[in-house]
Order: sequence, then structure tokens, then C-alpha cells
Amino acid sequence: MAGDVTDVRCGSERGLQDRHDAFGSFSGVARQHVENLRAVLSEALLRHDFRRAAAVAATLLVAAPEGGSTDTAYIPNFYAASKNQQLSEALAAAHEALRRSPDGANLLQLERLLRHAQAWQPSGEHSEAAVLELAWLLATEVQDLSQAYDILAMVPIKPRGPRKHQPVARFARAAFSGLIRYSQWTEVAEEVWAQNRPSRGNRERNAFQHQPLLWTRTHHVAQDRWKDAVRHLQEALRECPHAVDLAWLLAQLLCAANKHPEAMEVAVALCQAAPHEPDAHALKLLLLHAGSPLAEEGTAQQTAQAHVELLRCDPASHQALQGLLDSHKRGPECGQQQQLAEGECIELCTQRAVVAAFVEGSGGALPVVAVRVFEQGGALCDIAAEMVQQGIDLARQLEVQIAAVPSAVHPSGRPRLGPHSPSRGSYLQLPDAWWRCFPQHRRSG
Repeated sequence: MAGDVTDVRCGSERGLQDRHDAFGSFSGVARQHVENLRAVLSEALLRHDFRRAAAVAATLLVAAPEGGSTDTAYIPNFYAASKNQQLSEALAAAHEALRRSPDGANLLQLERLLRHAQAWQPSGEHSEAAVLELAWLLATEVQDLSQAYDILAMVPIKPRGPRKHQPVARFARAAFSGLIRYSQWTEVAEEVWAQNRPSRGNRERNAFQHQPLLWTRTHHVAQDRWKDAVRHLQEALRECPHAVDLAWLLAQLLCAANKHPEAMEVAVALCQAAPHEPDAHALKLLLLHAGSPLAEEGTAQQTAQAHVELLRCDPASHQALQGLLDSHKRGPECGQQQQLAEGECIELCTQRAVVAAFVEGSGGALPVVAVRVFEQGGALCDIAAEMVQQGIDLARQLEVQIAAVPSAVHPSGRPRLGPHSPSRGSYLQLPDAWWRCFPQHRRSG
């Protein structure tokens, strides 16, 4: 029965001849029959009886005329604009029944049903959800990215529904389109890199640095895909400035085109929109290291401040603290003692918290070196400001402190993205960011 769900509308020019007998009259009895079917449909879905749900959905669908919700001439009263939520419920139930049926359903059936659902949704919000569901099916299960992108580009956003929904719809549409184009461009970049991989020497590349040969050959083949990806991601970030994953992808595309100033603007805007997100500050740090020499005027201070901001968001980031130490080693002009002191305080406070938790969890059994770190850390936190005023070398003090902490106790268990983490390798270094923006469309069953 599940396989018949998408075929019930075929063979009828106006959808009147093949109507179920129960719909022969549009009286109150017929309306009550529809309500009873909807109740049975809900119960079948709750019980995971997808065969029965498919049968009930098919019965509800046969009363609907072909042609979409704009064809109102032959719509029964109980499928009028104010009540066609019944039809959308039937379509959604049929879609779920096809997906969950033990007999399975081919992708063509699901695609046809989703196209019907998109046309019959009573509100713009539900219609947009059906479009995204259809594009998701084409992109992930059919593996046809081009057709998925065409669906998103050709089907307009319906103005029906509250205005507050339209920015959400624009963001979802732009982000999804940008992700698809990004994937298509990186696929070409991977093929070009595989064909032109150097036979000797350094075989790796920094994904956030411009590679002239790779860019020239990739851009010649996939120029439109790169432009579309950048345009869609910029549109999505205008609607949702704190979308961290999208900002990372956009910055990567801009760096590939040797547009480091534009990529830095994206990172700065992201830090302003999401000041408490560690990945936002990590992106800024990575671009500072990848796009500008550290000796450039103003870059050293920005880098030191970015390390401190990352430590504020993620006190367990040992990489950010090590970056402050590295900048201090380059000379007085490359390290700010005030920023170094703040970073030291953040790190040492984190050490104290971690060691205290370790003491509580182990019943007091703690290595001697960890106890010493805990005691010295508390003292250094209290006098850090005074040490800055007296000009004492905080970097040396902090190096000794870090060296005394065993790796099992040091709170660096949560590595961060940034210049001191592995940022070399494939252009597809962020595969998990693909659909992270659309968790509501990820299917678990």
C-alpha cells in the first residue's frame, strides 16, 4: 500500500472522477469522516504502523485535485484555503510512511511526493520546509547536487505566512545553496590538486593560503561555482551574522582567491556578532597568521589581543596561551605584557579549577608536581598585575609553570582551531560543517 501513495493522483484530469466514495457528498458526514481519518492517521504514526498510515493518507489524498493549491475551482470545502492543513498533514504522513515502511520506497516516489507537498502547503513556512526537504533528498540520497541547487534557485520563496518567517527562509535557502556550491567547488579543487600534486618536497598546503597554480586551474573550470558560493554565503551571513561554520567556509573561499583583506573582514564581523564563540576568534587568529607577516605594523598587537580573546572564551586553550609566549619571544614589539599577564591569569585560574576537580574526584590523591602547580598558580594569579608594573619577565615565569604541569593534568584536552592546530591538508578540512546549520533536516532513523 505504501507504494501506492504517490500514484493516487495519476490518471485523473481534474481529480473528481477517482474520488473515494466517502467524499461523494460534501456534507457534515463527509467532514466528520475526514476528521476520523485524521485521528486514525495520527494514531497510526504514533504506533509506527506505517502501512496503515500510508493507506489513510492515500484515502485523504484522492479527494484533492491535481494542480496545486492555486487550483481552487475544484477544491472541496474541507480543502479550502482555511482548512487545507488537512491535506498537508496527509502529505507529510505519506512522506513519513514511505520513508519508514518496512518495504522501503524508491527515491523517485519520495521526490514526487515532496514536489506535491511543496505545491500544497498552506503557509510559506511549510512550503519552504518542503523545498528544503526535497533539496536535501536530492543532495544527500540521490547524490545530485546540481538538481538540488536548481530546486533551490528556481522555486521562489512564497510570500504567504508571517513576515518574520521570511528572513529565516532566506537564510536557510542561501546557506543551503552556498553549501552546495562550496562542495562542488572543493570537489573540483581536490581533482586539480590530485593531478598537480608535487612529486617531492612539501606535499601539503594550507587551506587558508593562496595557491596560485591551484587557484588558476580550479577557477578556470569552476569559476561560476566559486562566485555562487561566495554570493550565497554572504547573503546567509547578512541574515545571520553569527553563523560560525558559514563564516569559516566563506573565509576559506576568499583566501583561496587571494582576498585576505575580505576574509579578515568576515572574521572581524563574526567576532563582533559572536563574541563568546571560540571558533570566531580562532578564525581571526588563523587569518592573522596566514595572511600577514607578524612583523607588519599593528599585526603583532592584533594577534596578541586575539589570543587573549580566545582565552577568554575558552580558558582551556593551551594553543592560545602558547601563541602569547611565542609572540613575546620575538621581541618587546611583538608582545604586550598586559595581554600576556591577562592570558597568564586566565590559564592559571583554569589550572587551579582543573586540579581542584581532580583532587575532589580522586579523594585527595594527587601527584606532587600538580600540588606544586596548584599552589604556585594561586600565588602568581594574585601578584600578576604587580609583576607587570615592576617589569618582571612574565614569559619566563609562565614557561616554567607550563613545563611543570604533566600532560595528564594540564587542561588542554579541548584543542581549538587556530594557528597552532593542524591547519594544513585538504581543502575539505571542514566536512562536518556541511549540514551543521540544518540539524532539523538530518534524519536519524
